[in-house]
Amino acid sequence: MDSEAGRAAVSVRGFSAYYGGKEALRDVSLDVPENCVYALIGPSGCGKTTLLRSINRLNDFVPSFSREGEIYVGGTEVFSLSDRRGTERLRRGIGMVFQQPNPLPISVRGNMALPLAEHFRVPRAEMDARIVDRMKQGAIYDELKDKLRSSALALSGGQQQRLCIARALMLDPPLMLFDEPCSALDPIATYAIEDLLSSLKRDRTIVIVTHNMEQARRVADYTAFFYLGKLVEHGPTERIFSQPGSRLLSDYITGRV
Repeated sequence: MDSEAGRAAVSVRGFSAYYGGKEALRDVSLDVPENCVYALIGPSGCGKTTLLRSINRLNDFVPSFSREGEIYVGGTEVFSLSDRRGTERLRRGIGMVFQQPNPLPISVRGNMALPLAEHFRVPRAEMDARIVDRMKQGAIYDELKDKLRSSALALSGGQQQRLCIARALMLDPPLMLFDEPCSALDPIATYAIEDLLSSLKRDRTIVIVTHNMEQARRVADYTAFFYLGKLVEHGPTERIFSQPGSRLLSDYITGRV
């Protein structure tokens, strides 16, 4: 493990990924420290989302996907979990938020209750208390407390995305993965999400894919730069942007690549 990383929430070791005969990632190794925001940056098609989706085994659903190497989450090698129960347990400990808000076409309360109801029998009073708490953590309760019975599809894009974040918090995951969560949002909604990420890292680890260089500089403690499936450089965000160690990274952050 890198000395700068301290204790790792996620460790990637010699990881390569393929879709059929196409290589998406080549021999990637990095550590994501606990209780930080870790940004993955690089041009489209460089492997960022492939790595993100491999952490919680979402690429299992892609028939052509194959891989080499290892990914550890909380000390468990994720590809060693060969049965459905093991992978479900892994995913319960990982919250995932996607590029496009994806609330279900049911009420706000129904969206919030679903993750817990799928896995546990919970008394209604306990469920309601958990919903209120997680919506407060997601910085959306004050706006929606009078709309819990309304359709989640009636919300604005920014509200939908914060609802999805609050929903992802229902199982209290120690690790959260964000795949360009602000790309479909306006600047005001983007600011609200970024402010939320900074507060969430107090209790959990966040890995975020972003194409927005300024967003990475604002919210990330650590940044990794990918190019054509290779991990070119990674380290503290301040150093990555102020003292890039390669011409390729320098060209990318200044817009020449």
